This record gives sequence, structure tokens and C-alpha cells, in this order.
Amino acid sequence: MPSVLTINQIDHYALEKLISASTTASTYRGRDLRTGRQVAIKIPRIEVESDPLFYQRFSREQEIAKTLDHPSIVKFIEDETRSRV
Repeated sequence: MPSVLTINQIDHYALEKLISASTTASTYRGRDLRTGRQVAIKIPRIEVESDPLFYQRFSREQEIAKTLDHPSIVKFIEDETRSRV
């Protein structure tokens, strides 16, 4: 499946490589340009962004990710510049 983006930066995050793509979202390896920290960025596909059920699922995934703390799991980082991550 092709990447959903043709740009290589969103706000202060550089997108380095597509990690996975599904019918609902794409996940990229990226870098926070302010801190240099490596990050994972999950971006919903445009086709599902306005679907209320998808939004609920995506929001629930975000809430669960905030509670996880393990060396083998990517840590959820709230983006201070946006009200929605």
C-alpha cells in the first residue's frame, strides 16, 4: 500500500520512513526536530477521518497508549501544540 503522504514534515516532526499502512491509518518513523527524539507518528487515512466510529476507536487507542509504560512499547507523547494528536 503506498504512503498516504507526499511531504516529509508535519509541524516539528520529520517523517523518515513508512513503518506500516492499513486501510485506516499509516504509521511513520519520525524525528522530533526540537528534541532530536525518535518518534512514531500515526496518521489516519483521509477516507476515515470523518467517520465517528473510527474517531472513537482512534481516541480510545490514544487513551490506552498514554497508560502503557514498557521498554518494548513506543511511549505516547502528547503534542503540546495541538489539542488533538
